[in-house]
Amino acid sequence: ILNDPDVYKEEAFNARKTWIEYINRLAGFLAGNAMLLGFGWLLLFYRKRKWLLLTGLNLVLMGIEAWFGSIVVATNLVPWTITIHLFLALVIIGIQLYLLHNMQNKQRSDLPKEKAFQWLSWLILLITFYQMFLGTQVREAIDALVKQGFTRAEWIEQLGMPFFIHRSFSWLVLILLTYLFWKNRKDWHYSRINVAFYVLAAELFTGVALAYADMPGLVQTAHLVFATILLSVLLLMRFDAQAHKKELF
Repeated sequence: ILNDPDVYKEEAFNARKTWIEYINRLAGFLAGNAMLLGFGWLLLFYRKRKWLLLTGLNLVLMGIEAWFGSIVVATNLVPWTITIHLFLALVIIGIQLYLLHNMQNKQRSDLPKEKAFQWLSWLILLITFYQMFLGTQVREAIDALVKQGFTRAEWIEQLGMPFFIHRSFSWLVLILLTYLFWKNRKDWHYSRINVAFYVLAAELFTGVALAYADMPGLVQTAHLVFATILLSVLLLMRFDAQAHKKELF
């Protein structure tokens, strides 16, 4: 970071970005304190080793994420720092979802038993996870284009291969999840597949809006939020399947 010349460039004051960063830090403060209270609650009333270890790990990761977020801002969004910041956030969300799922300890009676569901749900999860990092590369490329003076209307033409791979993989996820959705409506009736399909539809809608409406800022945010929700639903599907597997054995 210290050797990157972009770190030492002063940015002009922007009131809107300042308020966004302020709200972001407030949200991080609330999330961190909520996690701390959850850890204290488990320590006082449950003391289950597995839950305490995972909650403690997540608390440490939240502190690292908050610290690294300040690095991202202080270094004027050096490209690779955005990817790491997102990765840490996804790990925190994944651990939190696993904890909540494990605490509920409920077996899903509507979970599909076919191998097609097992393989496709894994494949869709992995592609979606990779898609999010391709998205950060696109975001980083946009930052570089802005610094070079390209306008919003010129971004798509200049983004290159990561954008086209990102778009192509979106079609692949759509095809695979549409098959699961059709199969689910016909045979399985597993509610999480329906939720994943509708969230993907919203995600693709925002993606199309980004590509054809010169990438408006609010749509960029919505695109990332929907992607995170989709990944969360897919993770819960895998947690359901894993819990069912343990029940069988």
